[in-house]
Order: sequence, then structure tokens, then C-alpha cells
Amino acid sequence: MLFTMIYNIIAIAAAVNAILAIIALIKGINPLSVSFALLNLLLSGWAGCVLFWQHYGIEEFEIINRIVTSFIPAAGMFFACSLFRLEKKTTIKYTFFVGLPAFILAGAALMVFFNPAFEEFEKSVLYQTGIMIYIFAALIVVFYMLISNYRLVKFRQERIKIGIVISAFLVLFAGGMLDLTGGLGFHKIQHAGIVSNMVYGLMIFFAIFRLRLLDTGIIIRNFAASVIVSLIVAFLFLAAEHLLNGEWKAMASVFVILSFGAVFFSARTRNSFSDFFEQASGSPPSGIVVKHIEGAKTMQADEEEKLFYIQGVLEKYLETETVSYVKEGEYFTILQPEKAGKFPLVLNSMAVPDRVAVRYGLSDETEKNFLNVLNADIASPLKYGGEVTGIIAGKKQTADISFTQDECEAFNLAAMETSVLLNAMRLKKKIMEEENMKRIGLLAKQMAHEIRNPLAALWGAVQLIIPDRKDDRENVEIVRKEVRRLTGILDTWKDFSGEVRLDLKQTDLCALADECVKLSKLQPQAASVDFQLTGTNCPVNVMADPDKLKQVLYNLLINSVEAMEGRQSPVIKIETVKKKESVEIKVRDNGCGINKALIEKVKEPLYTSKSKGSGLGLAVSEKLVKAHGGLLIIDSDGETFTEVTVSLPS
Repeated sequence: MLFTMIYNIIAIAAAVNAILAIIALIKGINPLSVSFALLNLLLSGWAGCVLFWQHYGIEEFEIINRIVTSFIPAAGMFFACSLFRLEKKTTIKYTFFVGLPAFILAGAALMVFFNPAFEEFEKSVLYQTGIMIYIFAALIVVFYMLISNYRLVKFRQERIKIGIVISAFLVLFAGGMLDLTGGLGFHKIQHAGIVSNMVYGLMIFFAIFRLRLLDTGIIIRNFAASVIVSLIVAFLFLAAEHLLNGEWKAMASVFVILSFGAVFFSARTRNSFSDFFEQASGSPPSGIVVKHIEGAKTMQADEEEKLFYIQGVLEKYLETETVSYVKEGEYFTILQPEKAGKFPLVLNSMAVPDRVAVRYGLSDETEKNFLNVLNADIASPLKYGGEVTGIIAGKKQTADISFTQDECEAFNLAAMETSVLLNAMRLKKKIMEEENMKRIGLLAKQMAHEIRNPLAALWGAVQLIIPDRKDDRENVEIVRKEVRRLTGILDTWKDFSGEVRLDLKQTDLCALADECVKLSKLQPQAASVDFQLTGTNCPVNVMADPDKLKQVLYNLLINSVEAMEGRQSPVIKIETVKKKESVEIKVRDNGCGINKALIEKVKEPLYTSKSKGSGLGLAVSEKLVKAHGGLLIIDSDGETFTEVTVSLPS
């Protein structure tokens, strides 16, 4: 009963190794897949030889077993070199160094089939000891290769995967040594190598399907093709067994032919499913991403379309929602505000790493903080001309949030191309904004000139009217109020169309904020608003034009007051902040917020959501802030708050 169970385990181990080899070949033809398949075919052959030799009593398989096991260390070295992607010459050199003695030992075993005199030598203690010493020494070299390169792996997820591979090899090595030493009579433990082979197979299966040692996405997409081929092979094998009456030699030949035929026709069948996946050859997602990025360079599209196309490719093939940020002074603003639900809309100044940061990578504190602030699983700085111009960040859309090293490199390539496109977009946007400003400014200037004269006449005429009745007095007051409002709009147009001239002097932002709050409280709508002034290290002095800054801050406060109309417990927080290279005034309200898609649009000239707005308030404010060399940053969740930051160089 015990031996029956052991032989069942041996058969299962042979099948598991064969399946691992087929999985590797289905994935694609590359050094890693081929070396992994070769290693597992040899391990499958080892288990199969033991089964036919010890269970079925076919002694020829004892010799075949010697030949097969001789080449396992060389296959292990080939796989180790491929796992760490060593150069082709280095891989050949190491594999040949480990494999050369295998050819000598295998040749000696093979001679038994041609010259029976070699049988005594092949069964001698000297020969078996030689095999044991060779396999032990060779596997020690393989382990040294694995462990020395393992220490150089950058990413934590890769280290976990390779660590499991090394552990699986250790289990296999221990079992194999027990088998060899048992064959020399050192102990009575039997079949330890085959049992360890089974454990090895389970560990590798875990590494493949849980930790993506090989790209299982391709395997899943090819599942239908594999099932079809498997059914065909099973039918042909059963038919062959019936025709050959179970003759084992013929059946073994049929098995080998059908196995390789299955791999060949599986690839052919996979091609018929081209509508379901893009790369029938088994290219991993990272390879597909690289091809698409290269293709984007020659696309007939503008820079923005190309940038969003690259983001779409990352989302589709790396299953990673992706977003880009543009650097503005010390801030990073999101390029697609509609994605601000999962990513921050605005990022304050922070330390940006020099390379791709991965949540499960070998990250330092800077990288961890970088990802936490972004709420991302992978992110990279965008650099142009040696300067950081933005950020590209991604968040996994699956439960498995790991990234392979190839995927990290593909993401880095996307970051490099995105930085080029982003720089071109910013340059084009700047040119267009300048041209639009000139056209709108000229139009505003002409309109102000044409309207101001008749408006002045109207104002003069209204001033001469002395109404007698109460209704007349109310109507005249309405006319006066509207004339004043139109005059204010004309003044705004004048500010927008003209060149900004600054009268710079030492200005205390804390005092300026306090003065603007007092003015804002005079507005009827502000009667119920709770203005909260906070600041750090007041006074906060800066070289600025106090009148221009007062105009900006007063406009922001009035916007906040109007945004909170009808709200319960309206609050406006005004905060002054002193930083190392800048000073800031932040105005935050708990109003209705700004739609994320309109964040940038609200600063455009003539855009307004108010029934009586000119559409120039924020445009003029931003123009005045930029004249000081500063930035006007808007942040909002679209529902419960809006925060506007005026950042000025200190």
C-alpha cells in the first residue's frame, strides 16, 4: 500500500513537471521560458525513469535515469542565468562549465547500450560516487549564482519570487542528495528525491500563479486553446494505446511526439484567438506596452492625445489606473481633474525620488512617502532637461498590486516619453495662452472704450434727476447701482487688457489678510460667515504691490462668500504660511466646491458660472499673481470645499 502511494506520488511529480514545462513554452519562446521548460522536462524525465525502472521493472530506464539526472545541474545553471537576465555570453560560459562533466558521465552511461562491458563500470561505486560529487558540486555553483545575484535584485516582489525559487531548489537539492547517498548505501531512505520534486513543483506553481514568476495572464487568455489541444492529444494517445496493445517503447515514442506536437499546435490554435488577445506569440504585457509606446511616437496626433494614449496603454495592459501631474512652482497639479477621486488634485511641495518607486519595491522612506501622498502603487518623476517637470503615477486595479521588473522598466519608458510630450504640451499651451490673452485684451480694451463714454453720460444724467415719488427714487437708485456695477466690470476689463505695473514694497500678508477680511464683512452676504484667520510666524513679509494683492485676496474672499450662499454654518479659513523659498495665503471655504472637470477652466478669461459675473475675476487675479512671479492654485473636491492658494516667492 505504501509503495503504491509512493509510485502515485512519482507519477504525479512527473506530470507536474511536464505541466510546468508546457506552461513555460506556452508563455513564449525566450531564454527564461526555454530554460525553465528544459529544467522541468529533465525533472519530469527523472521521475518518469524512476517509475518505469522501479515500479515496472524495466532496467533500461536505470541507465536513462543516470543520463537525465546528469544534465539537471546544467539546466539549473541555464535557468539561473536566464532568471537574472545575464548576458548571452556569460550564460553560455557558465552553462558549459557546469554541463561539460555531464556529457562525460552521460556518455559513459550511454555506452552500456552499445557495449555490455561498460555495465559493470556504470554500476560501480566509483561511477556513482563520481555522479554524486559532480551533482553536489554543480548544484553548489548554481546556488552560489542564485544567491549572489539575488542580493542585487532591486524590487521586493522580485526578491520574494526569486527567494521562493531558491527555496524550491534547496528542497530539490536535499531530496536529490538523499537519493544519491541512499544509492551508495549510506542510509535506507528511498524516493526522497521524488517527494522533494513534488514539493518543488507545488512551490513553483505558487510562484507562477500567485507571484507571477511567469506571466499567467497569457496562460489564462490561452486556456481555451490549451483545453482543445489537450483533448485532441488525449484522444490520439488513447487511440495509439489501443492500436499498439500497450507496447511501452512504442507508447513512449508516441508520448514524446504528441507532447511536442501539443506545444506546436497549441501555438497554432492560439493564433485563431487573435481577437481575444493582441500578442499570440506569448509576449508579456510589459512587452506589449513597450511596442505601443514606440508606436505612439509616430502617431498622427497631437501631444495631448499621445499622452492620454500612453496612459490608456498602461491601464489596459498593466491593469493600472494612471494619471499625470504637472509641476507649477512648488506644487504638482493633476492633468486630468476627473481622476481626482482616486488621486489628489493638488500636491504640495515634497521630496521626489530619482527613479521609479514601487509600493512593494526596495523603497526608502522618501519613496514610501512619495507613494503614500500620491495614493499610488507605482510612480515615477517626469524629467526634462535634468529638471523635474511632473509625475506619472499608477494604482493597480487588481488585488495583486505587484509589478515585475520588466513592468517597472516599461513604466519608466512611459515616464520618459510622457515627460517629452508634457514639455511640448506646456510650450504649446503657453504660446496659445499668450495669443489668446492678446486678442481678448484688445477686445476688452475696445469694449471698455466704446462703453465707458455713454456710461459716463448716463451716470451724469442720473445724478441730475431729483425724483419726487418713492417709486422714482427706488428706480433711480437701481440705475445708479447698475451703472456702478458696469463701471466696475469696465475697470476689470481695463486691468485685464493692460500691462500690470507693480509698486513693490515690504508687505505684511497677515495684516493684508486682516484688512481684506474686514472689507469682506461689509458685504450683506457675509453677515453669517465665520471668518477664521490663522498664520505662522506673523508678520509674514514679502516684496509685493499691496494694492494688487489686496485686489486678489478680496476677490477670492468674495468668491468664497458667494459659493457658500444657503449653506449652514459657512466658514472661510484664511491662512498665511511662511516656507523656505515662498510665502502663501490660503483661502478655504466649506461651500459647494468646483466641479473637478472645471478646475482649470474657471481661470480662463470670460468663463463664469454666475448669473452676473464678468468671467474675469480669477483671470485677473491669476494675472496679478503671475506678475509677482507667483502661482494661483485651486483645489476642490467638487462637493464640500474649495481651497485657493496664492504662492509668492519670498
